[in-house]
Amino acid sequence: MVAIFHCPIVTIDLSPTTLAAIRQHAAHAAHNTLIVQLVGEDLSVTESTQCELDALPSRLPTNEPRYIVYTLPSKQHVFIYYCPDTCAVDRKMKSAMYKGFTARLIENRCDMHLAGRLEVESADEITLEKLQHAIDSDAAHQANIQAYRDAEVPNWQLANPTARLIPQSTQQE
Repeated sequence: MVAIFHCPIVTIDLSPTTLAAIRQHAAHAAHNTLIVQLVGEDLSVTESTQCELDALPSRLPTNEPRYIVYTLPSKQHVFIYYCPDTCAVDRKMKSAMYKGFTARLIENRCDMHLAGRLEVESADEITLEKLQHAIDSDAAHQANIQAYRDAEVPNWQLANPTARLIPQSTQQE
């Protein structure tokens, strides 16, 4: 038996109010916290405030997912996907489906570079060490992508799909 899952096209967008709140967040100083919630098919800013990292867990619900943009003292923005274990399964699935799109939407529509991405199931998991690790991992990933793009293309016959993985020198003509 085959199970087929249909993934609908992601069609959320930012309202002018939400867009303005996110852009305003990007322009402010360190320790800014922006908490965004998915309501139906819309993103809504639930809180935009300045708070220390250790105060962030008390601002998060224990049974609802949230997307968080936290600004470090270095003015680097980190996207945090928070989805507690106690969240309903349908909310977990929907918020997980939208998390990548939400991060790209914030970056592209709000001109905010996200230096790292972090996923947590508990608010207590949000630590400075994990945020820094997310930034370092993202930077290493971007460096690998750039190195791949800058590398010389080997002498392969890429035009022939059947010869993609066979070096030209070993192919028979």
